Amino acid sequence: MKINRNNKCECGSNKKYKNCCGKIEQKKTNYNFVNILFLSVGILFIGITIYTMVQKPLSTEDGKELEWCENCQTYH
Repeated sequence: MKINRNNKCECGSNKKYKNCCGKIEQKKTNYNFVNILFLSVGILFIGITIYTMVQKPLSTEDGKELEWCENCQTYH
């Protein structure tokens, strides 16, 4: 039988299910969502960091700034 959230909780606390064990289950789902959110943000920052490290420099060794060439789609 499915537990209605307004029925008494089956654990014997005489509280409504939504204020007892139902509240614990709700926290677990939010906790999983927060973990996924932090994981995805962390992966995003790691990806940006790696992209920045691998990216070609926009200046030469002598300090001259490189310019974008529309013809060949590269920096010169």
